[in-house]
Amino acid sequence: NKFAQNSFISKLYQLDFLAEDSNSTLKLIFVDDNEDKINIKAISSIISSQKVSIDLLKNVEFISVYEKKASYYEKIIYEKLRHGEKKKGSAIHSGLSYLLDTNFDYAVYLDADLTCPLNCIGNLVKPLGKYDISIYSRRLKESYGYYNDELPKNTLDYQRKINDYFNLSFSDFNVGYKGINLKYYKKVISDIKDFTLSFDSELLIKSKKVIEIPGIFLHKYSKAGEYKTTNRNYDEMFKKVVE
Repeated sequence: NKFAQNSFISKLYQLDFLAEDSNSTLKLIFVDDNEDKINIKAISSIISSQKVSIDLLKNVEFISVYEKKASYYEKIIYEKLRHGEKKKGSAIHSGLSYLLDTNFDYAVYLDADLTCPLNCIGNLVKPLGKYDISIYSRRLKESYGYYNDELPKNTLDYQRKINDYFNLSFSDFNVGYKGINLKYYKKVISDIKDFTLSFDSELLIKSKKVIEIPGIFLHKYSKAGEYKTTNRNYDEMFKKVVE
């Protein structure tokens, strides 16, 4: 879209730049839920840092566990997806389950079209020694640049209903930029049920240790509807979370 043009490519360059000054080892995972959609060679040509390893996964819903040596945790997710609804949450859970068989402690998942600078990624990771999940919120008072005060009513209603029903006070359930402690994820993976657009609401509700961090975004919400986003049925999302 015109408000987030080339945000995916710019993130790759930012990650490459940040990795050079990092003392940590980074793994960049792409979960491809549409065959031949991602060009791994093009990605590798941008990421030159030796501190970043790149893995391209096919979403486990498209792969039989008998066709590859799936890990114990990937098989848990695969079995859940075989007969269930498969949307955005299935791709995120595929990537997270893959990481549980590695030596990494934390993961950050990020929508490719969000125009947030990656130099703030440490703000998401740092609290995960104490918290299960960190949220890079678009809607705190201190947040900048994504939404104006005229947030769509259906979005606000969904947020209010979830908070009221579960006695929570989160400002941004659906932002596609969150950090997660993999020890926490390992504990709850067997209980996961939601693989739709509301998948991360389930993860937040299961945890009592969540922190929200004010986010910086480089494009604004468009009242005129010029910014195209994923269509959401918030009534269905709420029903799914309550179930």
